[in-house]
Amino acid sequence: MAKTQIRLGSAADALDPLLNALRVCRAGTDRYGEALCLRTLGELHLASGNLPAADEKLQVALRLWRAMDLPLPRADTARPGPDRFG
Repeated sequence: MAKTQIRLGSAADALDPLLNALRVCRAGTDRYGEALCLRTLGELHLASGNLPAADEKLQVALRLWRAMDLPLPRADTARPGPDRFG
C-alpha cells in the first residue's frame, strides 16, 4: 500500500503506516521486514526530495540485506535511476 501511495504522489499518507510497520518488525526481530520497511521509507524520502533521509534509510537497509546475505534485495535497494518508482 505504501509503494502505491508513493507512486501516486501521496507519500505523506504512507509515512505513519510505514513507521508503524517498522516498529512492529523491530519488536519482532524481523530483519527482513525491517529492511523492506527501511527501503520503502528511503523511496518515500526520495520521492519527497529529502535526500539525506533517503540515504540514511537506504544505507541501513543495505547493511541489513548484506548481513542476511541477500544479494537480490540488496541490488534492488541500491538500484539508481528515475524509474525507481515505476
